[in-house]
Amino acid sequence: MYYDKSTFPIYLYPIDVTLFESENFQEKISFIANQENFYKVFLEHLKNKKEQDLLGYLIASLPSLIFSKKNSFSNRETVSKSIKNQYLVYDIINIRIDLNSIKERLSELESQTCVEKVNIDLIISELILFTFQYIFINISKHILSSFNNKIESHFDIKKDSKKYYKYIVKKEKIPMDRAIAQKNFTNSYLESFAVQSEEDRKIKENDLIFMSSLVNQKRRLNSIFENNIIFSEKLSSTKKNSLSIYFFKNFTAKFFFKNLNENSIKDYEVIEAFRAFKKMSQI
Repeated sequence: MYYDKSTFPIYLYPIDVTLFESENFQEKISFIANQENFYKVFLEHLKNKKEQDLLGYLIASLPSLIFSKKNSFSNRETVSKSIKNQYLVYDIINIRIDLNSIKERLSELESQTCVEKVNIDLIISELILFTFQYIFINISKHILSSFNNKIESHFDIKKDSKKYYKYIVKKEKIPMDRAIAQKNFTNSYLESFAVQSEEDRKIKENDLIFMSSLVNQKRRLNSIFENNIIFSEKLSSTKKNSLSIYFFKNFTAKFFFKNLNENSIKDYEVIEAFRAFKKMSQI
């Protein structure tokens, strides 16, 4: 898949949860990574693709890998020179989420008398959406990109949006070469969104800026469970947390507490991390 070398693939950043609602889509992303030659092709692209082309490939393909049962990749594999830190990239590549297990646990939770409502389908769709967004934000930090055949740096929505709004404000005359460079940048920035209206562009831009904050990522993930699992008002917070901790360990910790995925981790360590996450995500 080819991506314009002069732009970032911002259009691959999703904000519409309805894109992930159908079971056919969920089956499709699992099917892709389970293809016989996926492992080999993935490693080849990780080694040979460059800059925005590599970034676009990883953003598009990683969700399928994360929701698969593929074994982890060795972080000693050779990677593209466009990757700044291969160990941090491999941390993301080696996340694995068992959606079927989460669905089953949600169904069990739904049948308990202390639970008033569980929006299972919406939770799963929003978890997939979150995963796509997380990958986009965090992978793009580690892929060097180019502009006008010159290596710049990694994608930074805050920096680039500030530059865009600075350039479009009318000001005193500047040298022609600078004016052309600024015009090229603003055109490229706008094209990267691939949306029909300025309103749609700003919605996506604002969401990207929001999700570029680690705290906001945690808040959004926490809200998925908080808003869609409704416990009885009589249920104690201790019991509520004990019912919720499964989802923390099997989804949240995969992204934000990777040390908890080790077999030697004790239950009390998971509980302490869960409490810390709840406290931080509710500030």
